[in-house]
Amino acid sequence: MADFDLSTVSRTLDELLSKTDLSKTTEEGASFDLPDGYYLCEVKKSEFTATKSTGNPMIAFEYLTIEDGKKTIVDEQGYAQLVDAPKTANKKIFQNYVLSNEMNLGFFVSDMLKFQDPDTNESLFDKETDFKTTKDIVRVCDSLVETGMIIYIMVQTTKRKNLQTGEEEKVKKYNPISWNRARRLGLLED
Repeated sequence: MADFDLSTVSRTLDELLSKTDLSKTTEEGASFDLPDGYYLCEVKKSEFTATKSTGNPMIAFEYLTIEDGKKTIVDEQGYAQLVDAPKTANKKIFQNYVLSNEMNLGFFVSDMLKFQDPDTNESLFDKETDFKTTKDIVRVCDSLVETGMIIYIMVQTTKRKNLQTGEEEKVKKYNPISWNRARRLGLLED
């Protein structure tokens, strides 16, 4: 074990504890998860990296919700409607694209094409020219951060079987949606 100054570590932890709100923390974990719904987000970071387990290429995005989102509820008649999701502004969303095969690369490019001009609904990128090399992909991702690009992210909880335990588990998925789809969903005022 490395030597360290316990008093310095203790002061750092005490400072962190004094400014951390633990009121929403339970044995289930801190309730920082966003409810299923739609969130207008700004692209804050993108990073070209590799997965720790396999070394496959990966693009990691960090988004920040810039206003409270909208969640879907179903009424007694079975009709879905969008309602406010209070206290969901200024929350981070992390999304990773592991580019290990053609299918995953296709999902990534499809999501990048959802970044559109909000007035024309035309994609900001061209699949024929903007995704030919690693350098192109990094340039595309960097441009989203540099311009403070915004997009709606759909948060959706799904279930999947854990391959190690065989148990069913809930998983959050984060999917960008195009301006065109956001309009059809009623997220944007015309």
